[in-house]
This record gives sequence, structure tokens and C-alpha cells, in this order.
Amino acid sequence: MTRHGGSKKKGHRKGKPHVSRRAPTPAHKPRRWWLAAILPVIAAVGILLWWRTAQRPAPKAPPALTPAPQGVPQLHISAVLDTHAGKHPESVSEIQEEELALTEALTEDFPGRDAPLALLATVHQYLGDTTKAEALWKQAVALNPRRSDLYEKLGEAAQGQDKLDEAIAWWQKGLEATPQAPGLRWEIANALITQGQEDDALVLLQQECAITPKAARNHYLLGQVYLKQRAYEEAKAAYEKAIEIEPGYYNAYYGLGTVCMRLKEREQAQSAMARFQELRSKAEDSEDKRIMIDELPPARRRAAVFYGQAYGLYHPQRQAEIGQRLLARALELDPNNAYIWEKLAGHHYANQRPEQALAMYQKAAALAPKNPVPHINVGKLYALMNQPQQAERALQQAVVQFPNSGLAHSELASLYLRGQRRPDEAVRLMQKAVALAPTANHYYLLTWAYDVTGDLKNARAAIEKALALEPQNERYRSTYERIRSRL
Repeated sequence: MTRHGGSKKKGHRKGKPHVSRRAPTPAHKPRRWWLAAILPVIAAVGILLWWRTAQRPAPKAPPALTPAPQGVPQLHISAVLDTHAGKHPESVSEIQEEELALTEALTEDFPGRDAPLALLATVHQYLGDTTKAEALWKQAVALNPRRSDLYEKLGEAAQGQDKLDEAIAWWQKGLEATPQAPGLRWEIANALITQGQEDDALVLLQQECAITPKAARNHYLLGQVYLKQRAYEEAKAAYEKAIEIEPGYYNAYYGLGTVCMRLKEREQAQSAMARFQELRSKAEDSEDKRIMIDELPPARRRAAVFYGQAYGLYHPQRQAEIGQRLLARALELDPNNAYIWEKLAGHHYANQRPEQALAMYQKAAALAPKNPVPHINVGKLYALMNQPQQAERALQQAVVQFPNSGLAHSELASLYLRGQRRPDEAVRLMQKAVALAPTANHYYLLTWAYDVTGDLKNARAAIEKALALEPQNERYRSTYERIRSRL
């Protein structure tokens, strides 16, 4: 069975920092990162343009977090923090005990919620108690049937016990609950290939490539199916796409070498096989070194992520003290965790401490130089603090540093549009943004940029694309009608 991990934004608001698209999830295998807790939105300052105030989406309150019952002190989590804060565990078993105490406290503080049960299940999975983990995942998915990640975990657990039909059934239930859930079609296809059902697997993989086009493993497995079916040109294109997305994917080089031999492209085959050998050798050396590494640091990092996820269950304002203590404990365990520093920045922002939030985002940016989000949020916070020059400088640097980030381009364009400055540059930036990330919100911002420059024809084309992506959006509809009436 083929196994290789693969890579798996909605409209933005002026006064709301972004959160990293993925957050580290402590799981038996590296999996998706989930969005951090949503921060509250503050109102836009002043009226800059009639277009903006009449047509731009008004800031809306974020989805309400479900706080613990009012008047009931969070004694369970407080007890865990009182016991462990300031301590430095010196063994993996100590960390496991702390993880178990933390997640059990969460289930007591939030009875009837799926997230604490799922976290507790993951802890039991790490402890090797798969039976307990499965039981907890089933409880969690019963409470929230749309959590595709839980169906995926249940399927993987069944697969690990050689119950392939049961595994496929779990993944199919996940698709029934959430038809566009990423990853489940890949899991089913991977299983079907082992059963010799390549045609069914091919259909699922083609669908998965449309849902998660930047996941290298989709294209690699697609190449495997095409190779079995002797569709060599299609297989070659699939392997090359996997390598384009993930240049270090050594199995894709092996597949490419194999198919090039079948196509009698001997020179390219030899080159691909040589690259396969080189990358595999490096990977094996790295794995040998990892075996010798002390298990304590990764265990501490894992526990820090649990604390970060626990933070998301408590209201960032009404339970601010507990939230800050959770993040402080996470940083005691893993001081260089950029994900936690981002969460702490968001916590300060939610509690109206923009200066502290700015410092935390700067720290996160320094720790995660390849993640554009904290860099962009530095610029956004400068703008919120009425420091437009610093905001422009930070966002310009983000665009240079992350030329493939649609978000960086759209944020700099928004800064110019809100300040009624450099409209032509705003158009250029938004054209790049929609090319990188063709979201409805980006087309909407492109509409704004075209409208400011008087290009109504292109403004209408842009808002039509936004409407095609979100046909029920009333703001887009009214903007379309206004633009059309002026043509």
C-alpha cells in the first residue's frame, strides 16, 4: 500500500489579524493543522470612500465561542495548571501524564463537546491504547458528524488492524457527511488499489486532485494507477506534477524513472533514478539520526500543541486569565513554537493590547520565516495602530519575501485602497492575488481596485467571477448591480 505524506481563506477584514492556515496537530502521524481560535473584529475607522462604506462587507462578529457555563469556575483546568506550571518534565512518561491530565480536565470542563474528546483520544493513541482512542473518536463524531478528520482517524485505526473493508466504510461515511472533505478520497483510493480496483481509484483520485490540487501524494498515486493501466504519458505527467509540488518526493522520481524506461526515454529515466537514489539515501540517513535523538524534546513540543488547542476551547476575553496561563505553559514546554506565539499574539489582540500582539507576531515571524501569516499580521497591526508607513513597509516586505502569497498581495492592495493611494499599484497587486488564489474575496477586492481607477468593464468582469464563486453573497450582488448600472 502506498504511503507518503502530502501537502493537504475566506474574506478578510481590515481590523482582524489572519491566522495561520494550518496549525500543528498532535497526532499519531503528521496531519492537518487546524485554524487557531477566531479573533473578534473591530470596526473600521472613519469613512474613506463611498464605495467602501456602501459596498464593502461590513465587519461582522466572529462565530461565538461556546464558553463554559457562567458562574462555574474552571476548577479542573485550573488544577492542572496549578500542578504543572513552572515545572520542566524530565521524562516522556511525565509529559504523557501531564497530557492525560490536561485532556481529561478539558472533557470535564466541556462535557458534551467533541473537541476535548478528540484530544483525549489522541493522547490515548500515543499511549498505545487504540481501543480507548477509537471509542473516544466514535463519541466525538457522534457529537459532530461533520468532522471528517475523525472519520479519517477511525478508518486508519481499522486499516491498522487489517480491517480494510471497515476502514473504507468509515471513510465513505465521512464523505457522506462532508462531500468535499479533503483526504478521504485519497484514503479510499489507496485502499482500492490494493484490492485491484484501479478504475474506481482513478475516479476518486481525479476528484481529490480537484479538491486538494497542491497535495503531491494525490498526483503520485494517480501516476501509480496510470502506470498499472499502462497509460504511460498520463503517468509521466502525474509523477512530474508530484515532483513540481514536492521536489524531495523521492518515490515520485522512482515512478518517473520507471515510466520513462517504458517510454524508451533512457536518458531521462537514468536521471530520475539517480535523483531517486540520492534523495532516498539522504532520507535514510536522516531517519537513522532521528532514531538516536532524545524523545523528550518532541514530546514537549507535542504537549505544547495540546495546550495550544486547549486554549481554543476557552473564551479569549471572558476566560482570558485561563487562556493566557494555557499559552504560558505551552511556551514553558516549547519556547520556540511559532504557532503558540501566534496564538499569544491573537490573545493580546482580542484583549485590546495591540502593542503586545505586535511584539508576539514579530516573534512568531522570526521563528517561522517561511510562514507569511505572522509577517502579514505585523503589517496589519501597524495599520490598526495608525502607523501607515510601518504598515506599508512590512506588507511590501511580505510581498517580496512571499511572492506566491495571494494574501500578502491582497493585504498591501487593501492598504492602498483604504488610504486612497496608488490605485494602479493596487490593481496590479490584486491581479497577482487572484492569479495566486482565485477566491471570491480576492475578486471582490479586484473589483474595488478597478472601480477606483474607473475601469468599469473589468470591474464588472471581476465581480461576476466573485458571484460565480459565492452566488448567494448579497454584498457581491449589490456591487454587481451598481457596477452594471454605470456602464
